[in-house]
Amino acid sequence: MSWIFGSASARDTQISRFEREFPQAVRTQQQHSCHFDIEILTRHGNNRLRIFLPAKFPEEAPILQLLSPFRHPWVNAYHQVTGHAYLSRWNEQYDLTTLVKETLAELSRGTPAPQPAIPPIPPPRPTPPPTVTPAVRAPQPPPYEHQVPPPYEEVAPPPPEPAAERRLSTPEQRRPSASPPRQEVSFPLPEVPSSFAQLQGLDRERLQKLDQDVVAFSALLHDLDSVKTLRSMREETIQENARIARETLDKREELEALQSEVLVSRLELQELETEFQTKLQSQLAQDSEKLSQAGIYEALRTSAAEADEKSEDLLTQFQDEDLGMAEFLKSYLELRKLYHRRTAAIEYGHRWIT
Repeated sequence: MSWIFGSASARDTQISRFEREFPQAVRTQQQHSCHFDIEILTRHGNNRLRIFLPAKFPEEAPILQLLSPFRHPWVNAYHQVTGHAYLSRWNEQYDLTTLVKETLAELSRGTPAPQPAIPPIPPPRPTPPPTVTPAVRAPQPPPYEHQVPPPYEEVAPPPPEPAAERRLSTPEQRRPSASPPRQEVSFPLPEVPSSFAQLQGLDRERLQKLDQDVVAFSALLHDLDSVKTLRSMREETIQENARIARETLDKREELEALQSEVLVSRLELQELETEFQTKLQSQLAQDSEKLSQAGIYEALRTSAAEADEKSEDLLTQFQDEDLGMAEFLKSYLELRKLYHRRTAAIEYGHRWIT
């Protein structure tokens, strides 16, 4: 089976050495091939290098591909590593471990240094409200200054699925599932009323107190129906964005598995195409030889000799009284006619050509 999996001993030796050198590499076994994933840190951030080992490795070169976009002189438009000298003239004497080690060193050059932790900014000290006369209105705080909603990171993600449930075992299970159509979410802004019922009927003294008391003014503001509606819509938008982001991230592992399948299938297709072209050229050469002048004469001579030999066998059977007269004459005459027709075709064919 070495013609399918390459040299088994050389393949196993290279893979064993690679796994000893890179114990962090995650291996995924396919039907006739396998690949390894290694997390790397580049100057653009985290990335993942996938090393494909085709069925005939190490006779055939491995394929190194980055799973995220990355610009580098060694990387082509399809995120495949092509700049290493081994890859342009690969043979089974080259070492996979050396190739990956030098590639990781090259791609990791100029990685950003870890940034020092930024101390939290202390909250500003409270200042007493300014003294305001009735003719001058004090500056009012923004509507959401004192009731800031929780940041996006605090939105609780769904519990992670068990590893056994997330593992993709067969190509059929790795096919993308039909996702339900995403509902378009739109939140029209509430209409701003021309008057507010909460302020109707308040005397001048009460209004001046609200103007000077920031806490009371903020409480009154957030008690307005239009503000409540706007805040509710904002929370719904945050939750919807978080849900869409989780769905997108959940598809990443499935997409990477499908990309791996496509690349392996492409390699197998190239091998089959090469094998087909080889067999096709061989078959065409054989057919061309058979249909040539020499091939036709050789076929006629062979068939004439077969007819002559069969007729002699029938004559022997008739002489030994193993065959009746009627059956002998019928078969014998047909074979002799066939013999003479083919012999004549050979003789007159030469005359016509010359």
